[in-house]
Amino acid sequence: MSRPSKDERKRLRRDAELAQKDTPATDSLQFRELTYKQHFGECRSVAHDVASMLPHIDVYIFEPREEEREFYTLVTSGLSEFQPKGGFGRNELIFYCKDLKDEYISMLRNLAHAIIKNGIDAGHGHTLKNGNPPEPLFDKSPLSCVLLHETDVEPECDLSDGWEIDNEPVFLLNVMPITQAECDFIQDNDVAEFADLLEEHPEIDVEIFGGSRKSIV
Repeated sequence: MSRPSKDERKRLRRDAELAQKDTPATDSLQFRELTYKQHFGECRSVAHDVASMLPHIDVYIFEPREEEREFYTLVTSGLSEFQPKGGFGRNELIFYCKDLKDEYISMLRNLAHAIIKNGIDAGHGHTLKNGNPPEPLFDKSPLSCVLLHETDVEPECDLSDGWEIDNEPVFLLNVMPITQAECDFIQDNDVAEFADLLEEHPEIDVEIFGGSRKSIV
């Protein structure tokens, strides 16, 4: 879970440019929809953004598939239209969960809007707090912050190698809800040290959210 270096992000950008040289130009939304279908299957539904903010952040919902993907996949559509200043790529947020809840959809949309509103160059290892002071992401939950990390779920873990907008690679950032104490630990130490702590708690699935939990620090 260590954050890629600037040289590595630049290499990924160059690889994305080469991969797209022979790809016909297409509408960003249409390309996202085709890409999501290819990786996640048929879309169950789309939670459309009704906010006046631009870009609109829709959340695509994909149901579990037997054996292949036994979990729900929620992924934003629209965040990649935002280009952070001095950034090394664009992002969409993805969230894997065992159960589907409206609050998970709201969390993704609110995070995406917060990234855009505050001009955040979000990337692997980035932490975000839900307000100031942080409030629970979910009802009666100690989880009030998130850790963003590039997804390790196949096949979308390699999606940035062939997806780009204006020569900027698009990364899928998995959203991991964490507690305030865990967020402080990451900011005071390093995301790699937090990853070491997670290895001591195999009951916590780093990729697929199984529900609220206690802090490990």
